[in-house]
Amino acid sequence: LVEELELKTLRELIEENYVEPLRPYFNLAELNASTIPLDVMQEMVLAVRKIGTVELDRFAQSRGYDDIVSLISYKDDPFPQFAQEGSRGFELRSLYWSVFTKFNEGVATGVVEFPRTAEGIIAMFPTLTWE
Repeated sequence: LVEELELKTLRELIEENYVEPLRPYFNLAELNASTIPLDVMQEMVLAVRKIGTVELDRFAQSRGYDDIVSLISYKDDPFPQFAQEGSRGFELRSLYWSVFTKFNEGVATGVVEFPRTAEGIIAMFPTLTWE
């Protein structure tokens, strides 16, 4: 499954795994915990988590690291460039997963309304840049 995910863009992954299964619910006034079946919500939250992992790994691979874990392992490297890149990866991973955790908690409690578009989902997360 991961190999398949890595061949697609974030937008394609979201549209396939997140938005498409929710299409029957799009005519509802709000997409939230009270209007979407629990199993659908759980499936979508897992899809967003998988997408996040793939995106973080792609970010690390853009500079030649195997994955985000590999990138972060360089955080305290004596070579300044590797240390800087490792620190940036650590910062982004932490930020990304804090956003995901708040989203997940909000969905579970019904406080967060489901985004209606792939753009809405993408907009929740930080842009992965080296600066």
